Amino acid sequence: MRASLRSALTLLVFATLGTAPSVIHAQTTKAPTPAAAPIVGVWNGSAKSDAGEMKIEVKIEQAAGKFTGSISTAHGNWTIVSATVKDDVWTVTFSRGDEAGTGTMTGKIVNRTFAGAWDNSPMAVGTFEVVK
Repeated sequence: MRASLRSALTLLVFATLGTAPSVIHAQTTKAPTPAAAPIVGVWNGSAKSDAGEMKIEVKIEQAAGKFTGSISTAHGNWTIVSATVKDDVWTVTFSRGDEAGTGTMTGKIVNRTFAGAWDNSPMAVGTFEVVK
């Protein structure tokens, strides 16, 4: 008899509130935190062009939906101003500091390697490969 009374009271409470137990549970469950984009992290490698090979370290961070960071080279540090992805192809845009203009790194991430085209016109155009 107690079980029947408990069931009846439970139904009465939910009927009064107008919600079912599963709805209450769904409202209190938090959505999982999205994982960081695969471009985020510290990458080390080089950029190659007709001018030669240059070691680079690329640091990319993500905050509030924006990507920022830096590229450290023998020619100085450059600021990453954006990163975008379309059809699994990433484009990282960087400012060269005191020099006019911007450059780009455009390529794909496969496993822990980001590789593709390096465009630092008019100084150097070629390829890059960095590993996380």
